[in-house]
Amino acid sequence: MKKQAAKGRGEEGKSPRVHSIEEYLASVNPVQAKTLKSVIDLILAKFPGLASKISWNVPQIHRAGQYVFGLSALKHHLALAPWSPRVLEAF
Repeated sequence: MKKQAAKGRGEEGKSPRVHSIEEYLASVNPVQAKTLKSVIDLILAKFPGLASKISWNVPQIHRAGQYVFGLSALKHHLALAPWSPRVLEAF
């Protein structure tokens, strides 16, 4: 028997692949999208050496290819996940 995919998910329950921050934000709840965009914009404005991109199908903040934070929207909350203790010490 074939397992049924969760609502809003592709085959085998995987989230549809996104290719840009804008595409990711368009795929989540509008309130969460607005908050995530504000957080990303704030980080990039405060730290001009950082940039954003999609990796692992979620927004990532990086510096010269080294990941700093990952961000994502979940059912009932948002996540901001630093990549290492060094990141926390630096900020």
